[in-house]
Order: sequence, then C-alpha cells, then structure tokens
Amino acid sequence: MKLIAYGDLYTNYYFKNNLLEYISGGKSNANILYNVADTFSTKFIGVVGNDKQGDVSLLSLNSNNVDISDVRRLNVSTQTIFYLDKHSTRVCPYCDRLRGYSDVYMTYKDVISKIEEDDILVIDSLEELDLDIINNCNNKIVLYLNDINYIKRFSLDELIDLLKDRCLLLCLGNKVNAFIKDKYKIDIFDFKTSINASVLISFKTVKDFDIIYNDLVEEKEIDGRIYKENMRGSLDLYISEFLKVIIGKEIDDKTISLAHLKAAAMYIYSTTIIGERIDSLYKIRDYKECICKDISID
Repeated sequence: MKLIAYGDLYTNYYFKNNLLEYISGGKSNANILYNVADTFSTKFIGVVGNDKQGDVSLLSLNSNNVDISDVRRLNVSTQTIFYLDKHSTRVCPYCDRLRGYSDVYMTYKDVISKIEEDDILVIDSLEELDLDIINNCNNKIVLYLNDINYIKRFSLDELIDLLKDRCLLLCLGNKVNAFIKDKYKIDIFDFKTSINASVLISFKTVKDFDIIYNDLVEEKEIDGRIYKENMRGSLDLYISEFLKVIIGKEIDDKTISLAHLKAAAMYIYSTTIIGERIDSLYKIRDYKECICKDISID
C-alpha cells in the first residue's frame, strides 16, 4: 500500500516583512505526502518545470524519500506561488513576471496505469483530472477541499454519487463547510452519512472543528496559541498527522482521540514557523537576473 498524490508540482516563496525568507515545495496534496512519508510508502505522479524552481520542488520531496520517479520535467516554468505578508500571488514581486502555466499536461491514464488496488489517493481538488481518476478506479481517497469553486457545479446528488463509499478521510475547509450547508441545505453529519466517509473533519474556524466518525460528532478545539500570520499549510500538517494514526487502524474513540492529539500538537507548532515542510526550507544563496529565475540554494 502506498499513498499517492498527482498533478502539477509547485514551488513556494515565503516572505516576511517584505523580505524573502525561504523557498520550498508546495501544494496541499504534495505537502501531505511529504509529511506522511516518514510513516508510509509514498509516490507523486506528475509534472514540473525544467527549471531551478522545479529542482527545488523535486529536492524537497526527495529529501523525505517521496518516490518522484514518475514526475516528468516540462520545458515550462514551474508553478510558483509567492507568499507575501498579506496575500499570495503568482506574479514575482521583484520582476513582475507571471510564473507557471495554464495548460494541462496530464491525463487520468498517466495516473491509473501507475497505481495498485490498495493504494490510497491524496486529492486536494475536484477538477476534471480528479473526476476522471475517481470515476475510473476504485481506490480509497483522502480528499481535502478548501475552495468552494471545486464543488459549485455539482448538485447534491452528483456530489454524493461521486464520493459515496470512497473517502477514508474527507476534510472540509470552513468556507466549503458553510457552502455545503447553505447550498444543499444539509447538515454536515447527514452529508457524511450520505457519502459514507470513514471520517469527516469539518473545519469551522482556525481553532474549532467537528470530527465525525461512526455515528458520532465530536466538537474539537485547538488548545493553544495560534500564530495566524503563519497559518499557510497548517491544515495540511494537521491532516498528515491525523492520517499517520488512523490508516490501518480501527476507527473508534481511542484512535480518533490519539489522532487529534498528535495532529493538534503539530498544527500549533506549524504556526510558529514559515512553510508547510518543516524540515525542507531552503535559503536562496544567490541568483541571476531575478529570484524567480536562475537560483542557487543552501
């Protein structure tokens, strides 16, 4: 059994007080994969630019032994996000270049051909590629939805039909949680029951959420100080730690309590630092032309 994520690989630039601090790999499904790789066998199937930023993205995953043998290099610029103090952008703040691409370079066949029946797929969107993959395999999935745009086009019946009996873990960001309740007029407990997810985590605020499993709803609160300025990727880390406990275990009170305890501790710690990959943050030593182009890292 492996945990598998797929798609475009990203590289993130992290700024603090308008100064560049670190560079690292990014994107939620890859972050989750990176953070569970010390416990499970993992593989990323995808594409990345044939540039220095692509090198960083691959180096980051490889540093924690994520299998990157099925990542193809493309003659395009790597998907890059610049996390500034108050917003994120794909446009380099130094030279105003737009980094990344809009074309689709993968099909579901690229993924289906490389997964086994017992592999678990880690998915962070419901775009066309995701739908094709979900509809053409029977693998269990870990699905993290933090953007309402991924579900706007579905009716309730369509969403239930897509996800029914598939989710080992379904995590809903607070905006998605609210959107489901408002659009579909359904309680989150009933939604979880309808799709028969093993566990559903419904985030309400940065500190409050519900964990729904079996026939229980447990209200959870993060007990500790949250540094909101460093929240980027914290939910990725929570999900990662939660998965480390529940995969392969019976889903009961003891398992859920332990999973939350460990995940909450990592969640709090992650807000004290910059970046989603605690042990994979690189400094740019020097660069040619611009920080978004030819770089050397420490």
